[in-house]
Amino acid sequence: MADQTRGRDERLTSLRDELRRPLTEIVQFQVRLDEVTREAFTWDLWAAAERFFGGWCSDDGFC
Repeated sequence: MADQTRGRDERLTSLRDELRRPLTEIVQFQVRLDEVTREAFTWDLWAAAERFFGGWCSDDGFC
């Protein structure tokens, strides 16, 4: 079944089962990922990413 047709809770349960990690560990990982992503959003790092990508870097490309 495609993810678009399943409910949010069903998709989250499926993802947690696939990762084989406790929910608290998954949440802690996401919180830390969000923290370091915010820290990385600097003009200097963005400029480096644009240089790496040949002069243009989207939000998704930066992340």
